[in-house]
Amino acid sequence: MKNRIPAATLALLFPVSGVLAQHIPERLLYRRTDNIPSDNFGGALPSNTDLVAPFGVPDNVATSLVTTINLDSEVAPGPGINLFGDDFDLAFTFQFYDADGAFAFTENFDDYVRIVVRPIVSEKDLTPSGLPKEHTDFGWNSRTYANFDFGAGGWFGAQIWFTEDRGGAGGTGDLAFGYANSSSASLRDFGGIGYARISSLSRGSEAVFDQSPSGKRWGSFLYRFNPAVDTDADGLPDGYEEIFFPGNLGELQEGGDFDNDGVDDITEYEDQTDPTVADGDSDGLNDGEEKAAGTSPFVNDTDSDGLLDGVETGTGRFVSPQDTGSDPLVMDTDNDGFEDGLEIELGSDPNNPESRPAIDPSLLIGLDVTKLNLADGSLVTFVRNLGAAGNFSTVAGEIRTTSHPANDNPSRSIQGLQFLGGDKMASSNAQQSTPLQGNRSYTGMAWVWNPSLGAGETIVAWARRDGPVATNGGLMQGFGNSSAISHWGTGANDNPNVPDMGWGPPDDGSDIEITEGRWSHLAWVWDGSVNKVYINGELSNSKSHIALNPHITFTNGSPTVFAIGAQNGGRDAASAPFGFSGTIARVTLDDVARTDGYIKLAFRRDRSFFYDGFDVDIDTDEDGLPDGYEELFFPEDLSQLGEGDYDRDGESDKQEFLTGTNPTLADEDDDGSDDGAERINGTDPLDPDTDDDGLLDGVETNTGTFAGPDNTGTDPLNRDTDGDLRADGLEVEFNSDPTDAASVPPLLIIPPSFVPINELDEGFECYGPDYSRTGLDYQENHYQQDVIFNDQPLGNYLVHVLGSPAPLRTRTVVEPLASHGPGRGIISQRNRPYPDGGGNHFTVRYNGYLDMSSYQPGRYTIHLAADDTNYFIMDTADGQVTGQHACCDENYTIPFTMTVPGVFPFDNVFGEQSGGDWVDMGISGPGIPGIVALGDIANGSPPVYPISQNQADVDEDGLIDCWEKSWSGIADLNALSGNGDFDQDGLSESAEYLYGTDPTNPDMDNDNSPDGREIESGTDPFDPDSDNDGLLDGVETGTGTFISADNTGTNPLESDSDDDRLGDRLEAELALTLEYDPNIDDRNSDFDGDGLALLEELQRGSDYLNPDTDGDGSLDGNEVARGTNVLSSDTDGDGLLDGVETGTGVFAGSEDTGTDPLSEDTDGDGFLDSVEVALGSIPVDETSLPPYRQGQP
Repeated sequence: MKNRIPAATLALLFPVSGVLAQHIPERLLYRRTDNIPSDNFGGALPSNTDLVAPFGVPDNVATSLVTTINLDSEVAPGPGINLFGDDFDLAFTFQFYDADGAFAFTENFDDYVRIVVRPIVSEKDLTPSGLPKEHTDFGWNSRTYANFDFGAGGWFGAQIWFTEDRGGAGGTGDLAFGYANSSSASLRDFGGIGYARISSLSRGSEAVFDQSPSGKRWGSFLYRFNPAVDTDADGLPDGYEEIFFPGNLGELQEGGDFDNDGVDDITEYEDQTDPTVADGDSDGLNDGEEKAAGTSPFVNDTDSDGLLDGVETGTGRFVSPQDTGSDPLVMDTDNDGFEDGLEIELGSDPNNPESRPAIDPSLLIGLDVTKLNLADGSLVTFVRNLGAAGNFSTVAGEIRTTSHPANDNPSRSIQGLQFLGGDKMASSNAQQSTPLQGNRSYTGMAWVWNPSLGAGETIVAWARRDGPVATNGGLMQGFGNSSAISHWGTGANDNPNVPDMGWGPPDDGSDIEITEGRWSHLAWVWDGSVNKVYINGELSNSKSHIALNPHITFTNGSPTVFAIGAQNGGRDAASAPFGFSGTIARVTLDDVARTDGYIKLAFRRDRSFFYDGFDVDIDTDEDGLPDGYEELFFPEDLSQLGEGDYDRDGESDKQEFLTGTNPTLADEDDDGSDDGAERINGTDPLDPDTDDDGLLDGVETNTGTFAGPDNTGTDPLNRDTDGDLRADGLEVEFNSDPTDAASVPPLLIIPPSFVPINELDEGFECYGPDYSRTGLDYQENHYQQDVIFNDQPLGNYLVHVLGSPAPLRTRTVVEPLASHGPGRGIISQRNRPYPDGGGNHFTVRYNGYLDMSSYQPGRYTIHLAADDTNYFIMDTADGQVTGQHACCDENYTIPFTMTVPGVFPFDNVFGEQSGGDWVDMGISGPGIPGIVALGDIANGSPPVYPISQNQADVDEDGLIDCWEKSWSGIADLNALSGNGDFDQDGLSESAEYLYGTDPTNPDMDNDNSPDGREIESGTDPFDPDSDNDGLLDGVETGTGTFISADNTGTNPLESDSDDDRLGDRLEAELALTLEYDPNIDDRNSDFDGDGLALLEELQRGSDYLNPDTDGDGSLDGNEVARGTNVLSSDTDGDGLLDGVETGTGVFAGSEDTGTDPLSEDTDGDGFLDSVEVALGSIPVDETSLPPYRQGQP
């Protein structure tokens, strides 16, 4: 058989119940199996049991402990290893610790190699904790690299087979087998396991493994004894005692302390320390002292500061290198930026922040002018610098001290040096005397206060100006694409040939605004290929560009120097171009590239001083914490914070001060993980989502198994744990497994932040691509003169989008791509005609969805060109991408980074004033051939689709997702389902979607009739009165029987249910006062007995409950019969009521005048009827005249 691992042998690698493992540091188990021709990797693995004496030697005689895997030469392998002969296998096993789970092996063994690595539970338990990974090489003379990444650190078990078929064994060149504790395919990164290979190709050093919390790095486990066997009943297994004293059970015992280290024998057994050696790690502290101090008995330098735990006595007073007084648990006891060991090495006091090393090997500039103790306005001509650049002196202008309030404490002021735009200090040492030459890496940091930012103001600089590209060095503050880094060569952020760079992508300086008028920490890092800039500890922008080669001489031949407050001109150091106009308090420049974490920690260490304003040197209670810091949390009380851990988060109060966390809050960023746990895990205790994947650090448990949103199993330091190009938070949101690369969320379609050309009613979430056709929405608007201008891209955008003023004409179509008019051909040569003619005074708006779902994450660029203007917006999963240009850019670039692929909406308005009318809009980036117009699929553009309704139905319930989430109170897709009835109105969600009703509101029109009943009865769920009869649909129950105003029994679809020409509402009102039913025809009823039917009274407007509507003494019916007006008491206007004008022709008195109610002068004698009655004449007798007419001629 070939290529097999015997199961029986494999079993020996894992624990047997009741047997205790003993770690043998820096040893490997080795076994050679002979006479197995053509049985590749068939050799048995070494045994790892040691249950019988002599202890320390494997029981299986074919297995041995060796110190190396040195197979470089057949004639000179590692000790105990035999490479002579043919047809044999060599098998090695060992265990090692790796902090991040990413490492590599390399081999070029003749003949074949197999490497199997799997995670194990711990150094005390070889049980597998994850799936193995394997690398196999059947090429006898080739070098291979086995890169493993388990996504999380811990202990790992390795099994390695070397097969020799024939022809001699050993390496075919250089290092035969090596290890690197990071991924690599460069031989220089690998070292020999247990030995150093000396050669010109490999690094010539021994492989270095990470150190575990218990101080172990690598070795082998032997199963030594049965812990249940304790014949002398002293609490210690016999086998354990015989490891140290073969055949003698009397030396170690219960209550005993054989090595007199203050830890009894049983506790040493439990702690895995050596009970026969008082100081197991040889650091000057016995095991008992280490337990009391909190230091590790396995690691001789617990805080990794370069000092043995035993010399760090924690007294706070330096006596000698053997009694440093420093804290053995704090790397930098006095928080002065120098590790305790480095301070001892360079002769400074590690307990005194004022005592600093004379020089840091990597420090070029280290200026701190906050403690000059000078009055504001004092002239400063000289500043001491501990770095290699030497001290600084004023060479231009006058520099004076000035102070500004701490950011969050106006009562405290911080002093610095004031520069007024033409002031400059220069170093005493030339640049060429320092390592900062050629393409040397560097890190610069500064605390500055700038009242008003300019285009680019220099804080620190070196080399000189006047070119060529990449020959200058300047670290700046301001706006513009050269406002952060000045290396001579300005240009867009995506152009690697121009090394200048601005703050905030894309070089627009947008985020530097927050530093104006306040103390701010700015930092810059160049690692030889990438520049990074930081604001207050957070990355602001980055740029890859060509290598640097700064000038080391001025044009006059003198050497260049370092400058503060301005750059160096070309000729000499006296000029001060690009001067700083503000206050500089601290500046550092190192000739090494620092990490993101280093920059963040540097900011946090100084933050309290510049934000809160307290003096870090005042510590009256000598507890290692500045009084001002303690009083931030407990005013006038220095007893609460000190040596302990006030908030019990696993971080001492001192450590919280150093890292900038709140010592009174266990979980300051409220991410579910205490500050101490965050330090152990490597996450940021001030950032609830360290890897920016949309998940709190506390739920990212790093188990590798997804158990739910509160236990995702993901890596809190990896944005995309399973490497499927989807952020972990996105996967959890869309119910896919973020730990399984095969489980991916549905296609990510981003809603637009703008209102598209074709607007929908449902809201932004409901927009999506129209996959039924390719192309983009196109709208061409034409205006009067002096509306569109060639220098106002935003103004032109707003005119088109807001519709003010209204265009003279508009045309909306779907166009295949974004290239119109006779363009310049840089972005596209398609040059399509304008659908509505183009010309002058017009705009074109493009809308669409750009499908980037199949493209790799990376750096892409939008390209705009036009005569005249463009204003562009695109919404991505990583944020909004915007850009604009005025007339007449031929290739304006907008770089953007895509970390999460998806389908992104874009919006662009092109504006043309006059004199030329062309526009191109394109894209370039990974997987795209050059620059191509958006939508030009034939030439390689990603697909582009018009904007329509998003049809996604992730939960497959028959309801469009955006419709589901568009309703108030619906937060996810679980609330609504096709067959459910969320609002209990009798309509399923599917029916509500069909009819357009609100699934969360049972009665949309508030007519007291649930939507389901309305659909069933035929009434309109959007209209409270479907038949417009004045009654709500809900009260018209359709029973045919009137019960009450809330149950009229009328038909909600008929305004006159009983067809009596009386509306239902009127009849319902009648029913409240009369014995009346709106469901019965009562139009001929005479409710007031006046001789008129109800219908007629309603038609005439008379009162159907008053027999004499106008009160004239004549019933309404009589009035109709006589022809008088039922609504007027004096129809003929003669001053007599209709009721007394009886029309008999006989005057019987004032109550029965006999006059005609339709004639004002019944007898035609020229006097009104009422006048005659009043004056005593007879109104029906023409000869009877009022008295005053008688006797006249």
